Amino acid sequence: MATAIPVYGIMLLILAAVIFCVYKLMKRIYRRFGKIIFGAVVVFCFVIMPLALFLVYRYALDADIVGPSAKIENVRYSEAFDNGQKGLMVHYDITCYHLKGRNIINSIEIIGKNEDGVFTYLTPISKTSVYRSRKDRTGISRTEYCNSNYKKWKDYTFFIPYEELKHAKGENKYKFNLWIDYQKTKDPTSSYEHIYSHDKNWDKYSFHATFDKASAGMTPVKKKATEKKASAQKTSTATTDTTKTTSSEEEDDWDEWEDDWDAWNDDWADDWALWWWFAGIE
Repeated sequence: MATAIPVYGIMLLILAAVIFCVYKLMKRIYRRFGKIIFGAVVVFCFVIMPLALFLVYRYALDADIVGPSAKIENVRYSEAFDNGQKGLMVHYDITCYHLKGRNIINSIEIIGKNEDGVFTYLTPISKTSVYRSRKDRTGISRTEYCNSNYKKWKDYTFFIPYEELKHAKGENKYKFNLWIDYQKTKDPTSSYEHIYSHDKNWDKYSFHATFDKASAGMTPVKKKATEKKASAQKTSTATTDTTKTTSSEEEDDWDEWEDDWDAWNDDWADDWALWWWFAGIE
């Protein structure tokens, strides 16, 4: 878009010069030919010509002059079935400007909560899964060709089966995002550059899915510290009934001693604070 700024300035100067010349010309036309011809010139200059310039700008100019752009609109999504599989179905509209002769890549990616409860990118559930984006994450990337400088796709769809999402047992929450990458030049071997992201903060679109069991690639939820401590204490106890009873009694005695010590500390602290309070009064 950097090259577009000076081009716009030049176009404005040309338009101002044209308006000035037309104004001078219309004065002479009005004096010589009358109102009918004058009205026709006005319609041509202020209606037809601006409309033609707008259409040229929007549909005909090359991306190297104006700069490429794209947008996504009318996003709809719901739970659906496709080929007997239950999953997420997403519909939306795509519009691309000034990308004639170039490829674009439409992508959807899904994030889910990790073992810490934080949303993160998901990796494909298997090495052979086709549900992977061009960045090798869970999602889909699809290449399309722009055969004009104004290209529109109505009701573009993506479907991702729930079974392709890594999940824990029970209800899982996910979010998804949509974006477009475009080819930098018309050369088929040209690299791609990001042009549009529909939800930069990942806060627009979320959905839930419930599973009877965790997926094979799901990292188990981290245990709490107290659970780990209890597990360690359990494994450290003896296997025989005698040692279990002895260990339990020792733990009870230790807990009682800790409680007595804490109580004595509290009483001593209270007495010490009270003594200093009286000393301060005296």
